[in-house]
Amino acid sequence: MDPLTGVYRITLHHDGMTPFTSTSQGDAAARIDTIRRAHQSKGWGDVGYHFVVDPAGRVWEGRLLQFQGAHVKDQNPGNIGIVCLGNFELQTPSPAQISAMRDFVCRVQGAYRIPNSRVQTHRELAATLCPGAAMQVRVNQLRQGGAFS
Repeated sequence: MDPLTGVYRITLHHDGMTPFTSTSQGDAAARIDTIRRAHQSKGWGDVGYHFVVDPAGRVWEGRLLQFQGAHVKDQNPGNIGIVCLGNFELQTPSPAQISAMRDFVCRVQGAYRIPNSRVQTHRELAATLCPGAAMQVRVNQLRQGGAFS
């Protein structure tokens, strides 16, 4: 895996699989492992995202930050990937998940001095439905309310 250098962007995602609402730590770990195995089956060194937010609001480490992610084709250098578990074309993110994602994004912004204009969703960078309509609405609301940074 390539090293992650010059961090300047955060990209938000959903996993896009089946809906996922469980707040069980074990269920979340299993879901993350499923994603990791799918990504490794593509020849990637690890899960493509640096961090994962589950419906209970827990933030999990995915790919180590020392390594470049694999989450936005041709735009991974300097880009920290955060995925929320679930499919937000088919479900709504939980309040705990939104709160944890918002707080965590703010911490990462502070640590790397990432401006609000560089906190984006996958669909804002590529032709995709990710992070799903329901998450995109929430991210837009957070931006309008000045929640990031």
